[in-house]
Amino acid sequence: EHQPLANQTTTPLEKLVTRHVNAEAQRHASFQAYCEGLAAYNQEKTKKAVEHLERALKYDRSGPHVSALHYYLGLSYYKLSQYRKATSHLEHMVKAKEASDVVDEHALFRLGHAHEMLKQTASSKRYYKRLLKKFPKSQYASIVKSKLKQL
Repeated sequence: EHQPLANQTTTPLEKLVTRHVNAEAQRHASFQAYCEGLAAYNQEKTKKAVEHLERALKYDRSGPHVSALHYYLGLSYYKLSQYRKATSHLEHMVKAKEASDVVDEHALFRLGHAHEMLKQTASSKRYYKRLLKKFPKSQYASIVKSKLKQL
């Protein structure tokens, strides 16, 4: 006689396979939401980008795209003048090992400016100085030097 599936016990291997399949599905959903967020960001649909990128982050916080996800979330919040959220995501990205120099340079500048907008002068100076030390010939160098004199 055949028992319904709900009453059957699962083996440890079946549980492991189920957990793996669920994790893969979550990573796939996260990457898809990330791609949708990136498309919205590139179309200047910043609020829509935030929705997609936040959804992507809910699905997966450790996939290979997560650093880039934080970067674009940070930039999106920055564009929306939500500087506290922007700094949180950009700081996460800057700490990541896989950030390219171009991304890191841009993120450091945005972090300095976001902290400046939040009236967090010490943090602002720290990121501006870090940018100048790491990228002395940065496209932002003259702006940052000027800002450091004013702060």
